[in-house]
Amino acid sequence: MTLLTQTVGAKQNFAPDYIFNNAALANGGSTTSSAFRLGGALLGAEVVGYADTEITIASAQTIVYALHTSDTYAGSYTLSDTIVTKTAGTIANGAELFRFAGNTGTKLWAKVVCTTTADQSLDKHTVILERVPR
Repeated sequence: MTLLTQTVGAKQNFAPDYIFNNAALANGGSTTSSAFRLGGALLGAEVVGYADTEITIASAQTIVYALHTSDTYAGSYTLSDTIVTKTAGTIANGAELFRFAGNTGTKLWAKVVCTTTADQSLDKHTVILERVPR
């Protein structure tokens, strides 16, 4: 049997679920992913972000990744956790931006929101849902 694999960043994953796939960062605003199931049976999953280009963050600027959750797919999503805040500096192409195994509590659905304080639209990132054996 042949398993489908994909190399994301420097890591090989088996059939990853893409949250953002080689997507441009925002021009001084936010981008929100589609809803995906994170709670319940998928508690052995992590949300992982990779840089798809070299990302340069200017002085006094930030890139923030946050997890918003809801009880239902079409429900209202509210901030659950700030995953990571990146500040001034350079992130190498292919580098892992973050690895997050958040607890959504009883909430089953999640979205990742990426917010930038400057124009980062030429920079690209990939965020996946990675199954983790427990």
